[in-house]
Amino acid sequence: MPGRIGKELLVGGLAVLGIVPFCLAAAWPDPALGRIAFALYSLAIFCFLCGVWWATALVAADLSEQQRSGGIVLSNVLVILACLLQAPIFLYEATAALLGMALLFAVLLLGERRLTVFAGQPLYYRHTRVGVTSAVVALHIVAVIVFP
Repeated sequence: MPGRIGKELLVGGLAVLGIVPFCLAAAWPDPALGRIAFALYSLAIFCFLCGVWWATALVAADLSEQQRSGGIVLSNVLVILACLLQAPIFLYEATAALLGMALLFAVLLLGERRLTVFAGQPLYYRHTRVGVTSAVVALHIVAVIVFP
């Protein structure tokens, strides 16, 4: 029992701490640098979560090859979309990119709810993801106001 609780606290704590760089970037005194920092961190976290899709698909024992491959290919497609969405940030137009990334974070969460490959996720992780993803989506919407 203590090991499980420790793991839940570690995962939950790290997930919540992962929100801090978004907040720092949004509050950065220089909006141009804040926008770039926000975009880069957003892309980094998104790519990390897509990489988790790979790992999950590769270690899940009871998946068909089609299910396994589907999760891996979809994660690659999502990373490519995220990279394409970030390009306008560096050209000084942030609204579409930020709202697009907010949508992609929501798509990742929806994928984790709907795709068979994620059925074995622990309940505490599922709850953590909903809360943290909601905060990240909200911060992207706030960033639209901060970085017009």
